[in-house]
Amino acid sequence: HYRGLNGFAMNAEGTMRFSANGKKGEMTTKHEVFFQRPNKVTMIAGGGSMFEFTIVCDGNKVCTHLPMTRQYTEKEAPADIEGVLGGKKKGFINVFSMYQFLHLMTAKEPYQSLMSRMEKGRYMGLEAIGGAKCHHLRLSCKTPDEGSELELDSDLWIEEGDHPWIVKVASDQSK
Repeated sequence: HYRGLNGFAMNAEGTMRFSANGKKGEMTTKHEVFFQRPNKVTMIAGGGSMFEFTIVCDGNKVCTHLPMTRQYTEKEAPADIEGVLGGKKKGFINVFSMYQFLHLMTAKEPYQSLMSRMEKGRYMGLEAIGGAKCHHLRLSCKTPDEGSELELDSDLWIEEGDHPWIVKVASDQSK
């Protein structure tokens, strides 16, 4: 389904819940992602959390802004969307579980991309999410971080039918 798209836009909200030294906390970040093949991307994470960032690729340059660290970078754009988003990533982008699966939406071969990182998987059945029937998958995948062999346990809900949109992602990053 995603393989045939020339582009798409999505809005998402990510909530990170954590506990340390007997205290619990929560941070919520709002995300906007736009992409157009072959290599145009805008990713904005905001909402007042410490994980705010902006990435823009206009097809010629990739610009990244990280307000928390007061960093701005600019480099030549890769030739395709997989070069901008895919491949081996370092750093902040993999903190967000939704980006762990962004490669599924943008890869030339989404199934092969998932299976190359898959350690194990289990089908949990059909569940209703926001009024839509969704296939619930429980996956254990290697993260795409360069030089790391970390595993990420995630639950993925994919809409049933002709347009299998990823509706929800929940990850356990405690490993």
